[in-house]
Amino acid sequence: MKKMCWIQTAKLVASAALITLGGSALAASTWNFSTCNGTAANQNAANSGTFGNSWSCSGSNGTNKVTASAWGGADATGSTGFQTAYLSPQGGSGFGLASKYEGLGVPAPNHSIDNSPTSVTPDLVLLKFDTAVALGSVNIGWVGGSPVDADFTLMAYKGATPTILGKNATNLNAGWALVENSSGTGTGARTVNAGDVVSSWWLISAYSSSYGGGSLDAVNDYFKLLAVSSKDTVPPGSKVPEPGSLALLGVGLLGLMGARRKTKAA
Repeated sequence: MKKMCWIQTAKLVASAALITLGGSALAASTWNFSTCNGTAANQNAANSGTFGNSWSCSGSNGTNKVTASAWGGADATGSTGFQTAYLSPQGGSGFGLASKYEGLGVPAPNHSIDNSPTSVTPDLVLLKFDTAVALGSVNIGWVGGSPVDADFTLMAYKGATPTILGKNATNLNAGWALVENSSGTGTGARTVNAGDVVSSWWLISAYSSSYGGGSLDAVNDYFKLLAVSSKDTVPPGSKVPEPGSLALLGVGLLGLMGARRKTKAA
């Protein structure tokens, strides 16, 4: 009976440790691009304020920084593929975007993330997290167009480091998983990623069917990206602790074994 109790205790300790270790890297957090871009110090030094710039923001839990950059077309046909774009701070609305085709200082509605004039190279924001996350919502801070629309495509990268430069929505797919095409006309948070996809690299683009399907409108979407949030649940298969964490777990189990031996000796 004592042996069974010890085994059950060890299993409970191990299970609790694995859940804690697996869940810690995927703790829920929100990255608010309104507060991130409200201070110039958060804009990275490289190409600050022009095409190819980037911003860095910490999550609401104080950890897991995300680096955001922008991409878009350089001409009306997208003949040269995706080129670096300007990720534009738009105050309480979040991030807007100006492609090289649109130019710096482009007025509304093209100062937003859009798929005009072509969905071959729609405007997109690339997010790189220090630690892989399962995004759970995308918050739209502004919508425009006539009629007003804000459809977007959400993709997650399953490789090491993606290549955006020179690609287009048709041939970008290698390594990217299409998470979903989201349809909507209003501002606010939209729930995404029902499949609990986990990645360090995420792409939020004005909608394009060329990424891998869908039947939404292709050239009438305009929105600004206010925030993204991750899930606080740990998707199946992701409860894999780091080697160092495994070592700590082993030390804990050895301690239990030692305590059991002392109890028997007494």
